[in-house]
Amino acid sequence: MAGLRREHARAELDDRPIGRIEGTAQGEEHAFSISPRYEDIDWGGLGFTREQFEQVISVNDALWRDELACTTSCSKSCNRACRERFPR
Repeated sequence: MAGLRREHARAELDDRPIGRIEGTAQGEEHAFSISPRYEDIDWGGLGFTREQFEQVISVNDALWRDELACTTSCSKSCNRACRERFPR
């Protein structure tokens, strides 16, 4: 019975790329998009712990939103300066 469960779990993982395309995959939403959860990935033989995963996947949404706002503001300022200096 355990073999059937394992095969079923692998089949679900194999279907995940399609789920991502169709917008039905599960995951954690953050500033960039949706990332897989630790349990969504087959870590067999890698020795990659949940704590290691959390460390590398973590995103500080507030800091990234501030960074994106700053970048957008800078881009608008540069665009305005370029239009003034190099009119068409």
